[in-house]
Amino acid sequence: MIDPEAVQLDQAKLEALAEFAAGAGHEINNPVATIVGRVQLLLRSETDPQRRHALKVIAGQAYRIRDMIGDLMLFARPPQPEPISCCLSDAVRKTLDKLQDEVERSGATLQTDLSSSVPVWADPVQLAVVISNLIRNALE
Repeated sequence: MIDPEAVQLDQAKLEALAEFAAGAGHEINNPVATIVGRVQLLLRSETDPQRRHALKVIAGQAYRIRDMIGDLMLFARPPQPEPISCCLSDAVRKTLDKLQDEVERSGATLQTDLSSSVPVWADPVQLAVVISNLIRNALE
């Protein structure tokens, strides 16, 4: 038998966690944006290959933090899904393009065998998040 009070308490805890995640995400995103901006400025004038590489690693990790915070914000305040007919192959290609630096840094080799068109009924943003998470999990 399900206890209605326990369900209500669990729901309240989940809502409090979501509110905390949203606030923390906002507060973390501000310094991350500053880090990314400063690194981009430094990259414009840096000519030393080792320093350029180090700056690119910093930028890549800052982007990773930004993406994780974005995922956390989606958990905290998930948008209503807006499913449409979209091409899974295109979604995989676009996501791989965005994650190419991470793939290269990991030293992994990613191979795909994508059909020209695989239609799916999905929310494109949520589909991209799922594909991104699958790729990152594979890299780890």
